[in-house]
Amino acid sequence: MSKPTIGFVGLGAMGFGMATHLVHEGYTVHGFDVFPASVQRFQAAGGRPASSLRESAEGKSFYVCMVASAPQVQSVLFGDEGIVQYLPQNATLLLCSTVPASYAQSVAAELQSRGRGDILFIDSPVSGGAKRAADGTLSIMAGGTDKALESGRDLLQTMSAPSKLYLVPGGIGAGSNMKMVHQVLAAIHILGASEAMGLAAQLGLDARQAADNIIGSDAWTWMHENRFPRMVEEDWNPGASALTIILKDAGIITSSARQHRFPTPLCTTAEQIYLSALLQGYGTKDDSAMWTKRSQN
Repeated sequence: MSKPTIGFVGLGAMGFGMATHLVHEGYTVHGFDVFPASVQRFQAAGGRPASSLRESAEGKSFYVCMVASAPQVQSVLFGDEGIVQYLPQNATLLLCSTVPASYAQSVAAELQSRGRGDILFIDSPVSGGAKRAADGTLSIMAGGTDKALESGRDLLQTMSAPSKLYLVPGGIGAGSNMKMVHQVLAAIHILGASEAMGLAAQLGLDARQAADNIIGSDAWTWMHENRFPRMVEEDWNPGASALTIILKDAGIITSSARQHRFPTPLCTTAEQIYLSALLQGYGTKDDSAMWTKRSQN
């Protein structure tokens, strides 16, 4: 059976990896990004360049949106040149961006109000970083109707590790809620790793040996193991995972927590530390650069 043609928007660090992995898996992928250089890079990697959102969407029965924020999603989907007006009947739309659950639910409502309730919409944020995106081993947390999840399952599974596709009960918004629970730990663990390695340096310990000891112990976290090589190599510009991304996610968490009257003191503190770093010029740096900030405090 031939594989469907895919439309894709958002060819940044994560999106580029996801889209090129689909190409390597035999899908024809038409990719668009607001930065022409990103589209050219995608074409060089075997993808089909789209010159506009319309071109990326017309005739595509499956579409992946991987832009950075809810305002960008809104423009991509419902702006003057938004893709919703161009997708064919009964298309499957995967929203892989990290957005508030309330926003994902508003997308479903707006599809209905615009007469596009035929679109099979899946709220499916991803996690794992650029390397896992390119390898097709992401963690994906997906919510939607049974019909939508069934339609998008093969595509979701292609982009995720065999045991890392989570079909979260609860419909649209459930995937985004699960991603936020995940990101509570991510936001805290990035700073925990930074603080631990900053203290190790201050105490005169060998950084690599200290990290190896921690990673091999019960104190291990994925964020520590993942971020440490970039910490020690000072590989921060451009950031593989810019500080602004985890700051955005922490903001979604604390806002959602307030709406649900649930205290999140650790994540709130993490948000304030990231905001402070942003004001000191760390925004575009990799979030692993936080260890230098923590060691300087």
